[in-house]
Amino acid sequence: MMNEKRVDISVIVPVFNVAEFVLPCLNSIKDQTFKNIDVIIINDGSHDGSAELCEEFARTDDRFTVIHQRNAGLSAARNTGIQHATGSYLAFIDGDDKIDPLMLETLYELCESSKSDIAVCGMGKEIDGRPVFKQPETISVKHFNTTEAMKELFKGELYRFAACNKLYKKELFSHVTFPTGMIHEDLQTTYKVIGQAERLAFTDYIGYIYVQRSNSILNKAYHENRLDSFKGWDNIIDYMNEKFPELKDIYMSCFAYWTADHTFYILNQVSNGATKRRYLRVIQSHVKKHYKQLMNVESLSIKYKYLLTMLRFNIALVNMNYQLKRALRKAS
Repeated sequence: MMNEKRVDISVIVPVFNVAEFVLPCLNSIKDQTFKNIDVIIINDGSHDGSAELCEEFARTDDRFTVIHQRNAGLSAARNTGIQHATGSYLAFIDGDDKIDPLMLETLYELCESSKSDIAVCGMGKEIDGRPVFKQPETISVKHFNTTEAMKELFKGELYRFAACNKLYKKELFSHVTFPTGMIHEDLQTTYKVIGQAERLAFTDYIGYIYVQRSNSILNKAYHENRLDSFKGWDNIIDYMNEKFPELKDIYMSCFAYWTADHTFYILNQVSNGATKRRYLRVIQSHVKKHYKQLMNVESLSIKYKYLLTMLRFNIALVNMNYQLKRALRKAS
């Protein structure tokens, strides 16, 4: 019996109703300078013609395989892809985004040359078909051990929780799956994977191109599912308190900034008063759990501690304070 050819990278591409974008995505993967890949396309119950486009594309290149499943969400699609992956490394590409031709080669060589478990590149954005980023004139590379990599994750200056601009050793996902039935799935997964990596390499070369869509789930008005992230933060804080307590100022500050952002999204985007209060009460319950630890963060400014204190004790004050500031701005 002939041995199957060893695959270096398995590229996992979840697809759900992205017929307008999926062919540019798949072509950007086909055009990679790194050729030793298999591409697992998971059609997550599309009903807009995406599935047929993927099947037709896969017939042109035997490295591409399409798996069909009932709609179960991005996490379930990625988990299916991981189960079918044969490569030594994994890459996740959303079906409505693109990657630069050198991305996989760059990240693979970074992992191999530095013996890193994860390699990360910069992310660019495309809006209405126009790139709104520039490659840096001089490409730089940084190397981190586990603690340093976690520190950079929560600082968010070099890279963030997004799964898609990273290349991972496959074994990092042996005991990690994406959470099904929830959004903000990257928030609830990436820290676990980085926490297992002995080394991480980062390059500011922009390899992943996020194609912004007006109807993206995170571009819509604030909705209840976005509160899933606070359950994720409970798990993050428990995990970090146990394994990386020396980073508490950084990860608790990150949680404070996340809380403030979501609070202001709710105040700005939710018009129904009862719904607004219900959403704020959910955030309040999570702030209460971590309030003492938040107040002990020395680097957290008074402004954030004031907001967190209002959330902790009286959400009506949060809304009143917001409405007063709006009125003063209109009057000025």
